[in-house]
Amino acid sequence: MRLFVFCLGAIFPALLVAQSLPEPNQMYVVTNCFLNEGYSLNDAVNEGRESEFDGPLNIVFRQPIATPNAGEDQFVRIVAWEDLQAWVDAEAARTDINVSVSYRCKDAQRRFFTSRQLGENTLELEGDATLTTITACTLKDGVTYSDAYLWLEERTAAREANGDTRASSMVLGVLGGTENSAGLGRLMGVRTVGSSSSDLATALDSIWAVDGSAPDYAMTPAESCRNPVLYKSFFISSN
Repeated sequence: MRLFVFCLGAIFPALLVAQSLPEPNQMYVVTNCFLNEGYSLNDAVNEGRESEFDGPLNIVFRQPIATPNAGEDQFVRIVAWEDLQAWVDAEAARTDINVSVSYRCKDAQRRFFTSRQLGENTLELEGDATLTTITACTLKDGVTYSDAYLWLEERTAAREANGDTRASSMVLGVLGGTENSAGLGRLMGVRTVGSSSSDLATALDSIWAVDGSAPDYAMTPAESCRNPVLYKSFFISSN
């Protein structure tokens, strides 16, 4: 199954970096959603799986497990596209597509990200849900996205050679954002997904046994990284 993101270099010249940064594999759109009163996340997942919406590569609902400031009724909707043109062609900017009964979303606050695969592992999902970690980091002054990608690619390859089976990606925010975020060209994220919840747990246990808690990419080339956040990801659809 393909995972999440596109290049807006023509709009944002600051994103144009050295050629060693590959083109994105996908673009994905992130929206905060909230359960309506009397409904559970299972209701939202089941409703989403019964809906038909042509165009996206896949749709995922992420349930916050270890995240700051998430409400009990909150989840994150991830809609992955081949690129922004595919998103436009599907008229996905509309807010009246698949209006749901069990939940509502803040469509006016959507955020867009590009995603580049790290390493050779691809996601071979063993069920319809798994665990996902995301770590946001601020790059040091003078370090480009290309520098960060090459460093991450080398570290990911080393982990995979030692048996790490997670699928990893470097993600970059390109539209929208959050308050107090780093300036354009310095903020990046690393996403890891297990083929199952157990698969990701085994990988994290292995990392923690070696270095305590810090992901190895939190050292260089980042100036600082936030604690990794943890989600349970429910796959709603896939094309």
